[in-house]
Amino acid sequence: MIDQKKLDLIGIIVIIAAVCITILFMNGEALGLTKVSNEDAEGGEESSSEYFSKSDLDGEWYKDRPGITKISLKGSEIKVSGQGAYTYNGDVIISKTGWYELNGSLDDGSVIVNADAVSKVWILLNDADIYASDDAVIRVDQADKVFLTLAEGSSNTLACGDTMSDEAEEDNTNGVIFAHDDITINGCGTLSIVSEYEHGIKAKDSLKICGGSISIDANADGIHVNDHFKMTDASVTIDAMDDGICSETDLLIASGKLLINNCYEGIESPLITVLDGDIEIYPDDDGFNANGGTSGFGNFAFFDKEESSDADEEEIDPCITIYGGSIKIINPDAKDADGMDSNKDIFIYGGNIFISLSGGGSNNGIDYGSESGGVCEIHGGSVISCGGSAMVEQFSETSSQASLLYNMGNNSEDEVRVSLTDAEDKVIYESVIPCGFNSLQLSVPEMQTGETYMLKIGDKEEEITLDSVSTTVGGISGFGGFGGMKPERTEKSDGVEKYEGMELPEGMKMPGGRGMPGGMMQRPDEDTERDFKMPFGKNDETDSSARFDSTEDKETVSTAKNLTEFDPSVWKYLAASVIVLSAALVSAKIYKRW
Repeated sequence: MIDQKKLDLIGIIVIIAAVCITILFMNGEALGLTKVSNEDAEGGEESSSEYFSKSDLDGEWYKDRPGITKISLKGSEIKVSGQGAYTYNGDVIISKTGWYELNGSLDDGSVIVNADAVSKVWILLNDADIYASDDAVIRVDQADKVFLTLAEGSSNTLACGDTMSDEAEEDNTNGVIFAHDDITINGCGTLSIVSEYEHGIKAKDSLKICGGSISIDANADGIHVNDHFKMTDASVTIDAMDDGICSETDLLIASGKLLINNCYEGIESPLITVLDGDIEIYPDDDGFNANGGTSGFGNFAFFDKEESSDADEEEIDPCITIYGGSIKIINPDAKDADGMDSNKDIFIYGGNIFISLSGGGSNNGIDYGSESGGVCEIHGGSVISCGGSAMVEQFSETSSQASLLYNMGNNSEDEVRVSLTDAEDKVIYESVIPCGFNSLQLSVPEMQTGETYMLKIGDKEEEITLDSVSTTVGGISGFGGFGGMKPERTEKSDGVEKYEGMELPEGMKMPGGRGMPGGMMQRPDEDTERDFKMPFGKNDETDSSARFDSTEDKETVSTAKNLTEFDPSVWKYLAASVIVLSAALVSAKIYKRW
C-alpha cells in the first residue's frame, strides 16, 4: 500500500505539471504561440453595408504595435531584428504570421512571403527602395492574406527588370508585386511601382487598395487581378502599355482618386461598379469595358489566358453601374472605340460623367449590348457623352430621367462649348468638349419630358422639345449639318459651368428587377416600382469613407493552431511540461507496486 505522504507528493507533482501546461497555453501568444484569427472578416463580400474589413482600412496598425520585426536594407546587406523572417540568397523570406517593417535600399533582391496557408502578414514599407532584376520585388507565395502598409510620410519605390528567372517564369510571375493570395495596400505614404517586364501589380486572388498615394508605370497592365478588385481612400496614377486596371471577376471603386494617363483600355472587368471617387482616363481604346460572359473572361482574355482556369467558369452578365463620383474619359485619337462599353447592361444612378471621343470612325461615347437584351438606363446624375453617330445608341426607354441624343452630319470643332438652356433662358448644363464630335448624348436631372430647351453647340443653336424620356434628334452620319440650328445668340456667361449633381428626392420611385450589386437595386423586367435607396441604405450626404466604418467587432478567432509558426522556445516549455508529467505518471506506477 502506498504511503500517504508519497501519494501527496505524486499529487503535487501532477498538479504542478498540469499548471505548467495550462499557463503555457494561456500565455502562448506572449511566448511566441500564434493565435490564428480572421482579423479581416468582412461579414460577407456581398453585403450592401461594407466592402472593406477593419484590417483593410487600418493603415496605422504599426503605431501601437509592439514586437515588430525590423528588416534593414543597405545595398546587398540585409539585417533582420526579430522573429519570423530570415535572409536567403540575397532575399528576405517571411515565414510566419506577424508584423514586419522594411527600411532602406536593396540593390537586387525580393521580399518573399512563404508562410502557412492560414497566416496573415503585415508588412510596413517605411522609406524602402527595392529593385529585383529577375523576379517580383514583393512575392506572396503562400499566406491567407498580406497587408502592405505605406508608413506615414514615407516614400517607397519598387521596381523590376525586363526579364524573369526560370523559376519565376515557371510560376508565371509577371508583376512587381505578385501575389498568389489576397493582398491589401493601405496607409498614407507614397509608393512608386515601375515594371519593365509586364504588370505593375498582379494578384491571382483579390486586391484591395485602401490608402496611400500610388503611381504605377507598367509594360503591360498597371493592375491585373484574377479575382475581386476594390479601391477606397487612395490616390492611384497609372501609365500602362495595356489596360490600366483589369479584373477578371469584378471591380469596385468606392472612393479616392484614379488617374490613368496612358493605356490601351482604362478599366476592364465583367462587372464594374463606381460608388464615389474621382476617375480620369485617357485611353487609346475603351475607357470602361465590361466584357466577357464568364468569370474567366471566356474568349475575351488577352493576357494571362493560361490563368483563367483559376477563376470559376461561371456565367456573368456584364454590367457597369454608377452611383456617384466624377468620371472623365477623353480619347482624341480613338478608332472604333467606346468611352463606356458594356456587353450587356449599363445603369446610372448618380455622379457626373463626361465622355469625349472624336467623331470619326464608329466611335461611341456609350455603347451597350442592346443586341443581347441589354439596357442602358439613367435614373440620376449628369451625363454628357460625345463621339460618332455611326453606331450610336440612345438611353433605354425604361430610364426615369429624361435624355437627349443629338446627331449631326459633320464634326464639330475641337474645344467647342455646349450648353442647354430651359424655357426661362436658364442654363442647366454647360461645358467645353475637347474632341470634335458628330453625336451628343445629354442628361441632367433638370431635363423634363414635354419641356422645350435650347441646345447650343459653338455658334449654332436649335430649339428641341423632349417628346419622350429618351428623345432623339437627327439620324446617323450623313444627317446634313447641324439640322435646323438657328443663328447664334448672346451667351449668358463667359465661364464654364459644370453641373455638380444632385441627390434624388426622398421617396422617389424606381423600377425593380436584377442587375445591381448585392441585390441593392435591380433592372426592371416588369412594370413594378419600389422606393429608391442609395448604396448601404443611405440617402444622406455622409462622406463616403464613413460607409465602411463598423461599430461591430468583425474579428473571429479559430480554434485551430498554426503549429508551423510556434516560436522555438514554445517547444522547450512544452517538452519540459511533458517530461514532468511523464515522470509523475511513472513514479505513480512504481509507488503503486510498493
